[in-house]
Amino acid sequence: MVGSRAAKIGKIALIWTRAMNVTNIELDGLTSITDLFEDLDSISSLTDFVKFVAKAHRNGVEIFFRCTADTNPHDSQTTIPWIHEGKLSLPKDYYLDPDHKEIRNAYVAYISEVLSLAELRNGDSVAQEIIQLETEIANYTLSKLEKQQFKKNFHLKTLDQLPSSWLWQEYFETLGEGYLEYSRISALCVINPTFLEFVSGLLGEKLNRLELIQKYAKWKILLTFSPFLTKAFSAAHFRFFGEKLRGQPEPEERWVWLLGYLNQHAGHLLGKLYCDACFPSSSKEHVMEIARTVIEEQKKLISEVEWMEDNTKAHAHEKLNNLLLKVGCPDNYEDYSTFTPSKKDSFVAIIRQLSVFNMKTNLLLANKPTDREKWLVAPQEADGFYHIFRNELILPAGILQGFFYDPDRDLCANYGAIGAVIGHECIHGYDESGKEVNSRGNMVNWWSYADTIRYKRRVQLIVEQYSSIEVTENHFINGQLTVGENIADIGGLKCAYHAMQTALKKHPEANRILDNFTPEQRFFVSWCQLAREKSREAFLIHGLNVSQHSPLRIRATQPLKNLEEFYQAFNVKEGDEMFLEEDLRVNIY
Repeated sequence: MVGSRAAKIGKIALIWTRAMNVTNIELDGLTSITDLFEDLDSISSLTDFVKFVAKAHRNGVEIFFRCTADTNPHDSQTTIPWIHEGKLSLPKDYYLDPDHKEIRNAYVAYISEVLSLAELRNGDSVAQEIIQLETEIANYTLSKLEKQQFKKNFHLKTLDQLPSSWLWQEYFETLGEGYLEYSRISALCVINPTFLEFVSGLLGEKLNRLELIQKYAKWKILLTFSPFLTKAFSAAHFRFFGEKLRGQPEPEERWVWLLGYLNQHAGHLLGKLYCDACFPSSSKEHVMEIARTVIEEQKKLISEVEWMEDNTKAHAHEKLNNLLLKVGCPDNYEDYSTFTPSKKDSFVAIIRQLSVFNMKTNLLLANKPTDREKWLVAPQEADGFYHIFRNELILPAGILQGFFYDPDRDLCANYGAIGAVIGHECIHGYDESGKEVNSRGNMVNWWSYADTIRYKRRVQLIVEQYSSIEVTENHFINGQLTVGENIADIGGLKCAYHAMQTALKKHPEANRILDNFTPEQRFFVSWCQLAREKSREAFLIHGLNVSQHSPLRIRATQPLKNLEEFYQAFNVKEGDEMFLEEDLRVNIY
């Protein structure tokens, strides 16, 4: 429950009016974050610093690392604290690769500008110190490809196995403010132990790098809150992250930006209102029917896979049988009754309160049995999700609209859209990561060695195929980085196609020519309609460097080139633009 409708609307309205009142934001200046600067300046011991970092984390400022609560990778029945790498401002390669010098120089200029806006001294020289420190930290972070190496990411630790250079009891007690009991933490998941060891010891017992760390922490505070501060701060933030990195010529309208923020950080506060207005209950059962049909077809296709051993296929079927489907919206929404912003609070003060609330809500899950009914995403999210350690597929109401799904639309179009999304997400249960987690969500490799070898041979063909695609001049897809998503696109489409054929037998009225397209053609047209986009070159290039997904324009067409079903549907012949030689086509599932 999230309280009364009037209470939800009141809290949303308060955030909205504070955010849109730019006059008061200008008057407030940095007032709402000066306490963080004061805390930093008063640090005289490691204990002071550790407690400050915990306070910063509660307020949404990632310094060195961040802590969340999530499913135990080795025992999915329990939820434990996780310690992640703290986010850097730039991708790892941008710090280390000489080819990105222009971006680094622009970033240094941006740091200097922000420090000057905050009236901090020696902005140019401090900016150089900060990027040098971030480069030092970047050397210890996992690369995008390393993050795909499953066993590099999830390390179960006890408290006494954490770096001794950090005061963990003081950190957790300050972070949890009494609700995260240090004595009850029996296990933690550490994403990158080497990184944690390095950043935990950066300050040192003798505080020999205190001045540098204080400068860095002030920068992290300013970076975190710049989008919410005065126009000078928010404009500078956009010029670097929007215009320079992504080629965006102008910022979104303020209300659009604010709606995006609320969806991400107050999702369940908005979610019930959204679902009541936009998601009829009848759609849930319809989508469940599509999902069940796709899943049953996935079982058939797995049974027909030549490279997978029978015992492995049996485990795959078990994983599909145990898959938890969540469609539309949750039965129980997040309770926001303890989030109590006041009309006297500034916009930034409310943002901080919301961060504290979200941190507490999440960490309250730690050291308890996993709540399988809890939704980890907001129902208005326009995407599908597969949670590997919960073996659950989530299709929020936000994706069940438009070209993804329409209850009144042609059956074939729905299967080519939301059906393919369902198939895509299911494939993640059987990819390079999925093979490391069993049907209960525990880290157990359920494939044979021979399965793995045969799978990797096929994967390499996908890597090579996509790596040959030039998206814009001299910029190619990173086939290794995107391989998991590319496999899921191909396999998900194939699965959804055959599920459509099954559905047509139950609904023969849909098996007709419509708008001069056959059912099979409408299926593939629907898939391509999902991938419509207009992207500037800078945005595409940035995506090629950081995203695990191929650009949408490639996702629209390249998977089809690998599917015999597509060739039959449109009678594609050698010499046609969509033709790919048969020996280059790859189907793993």
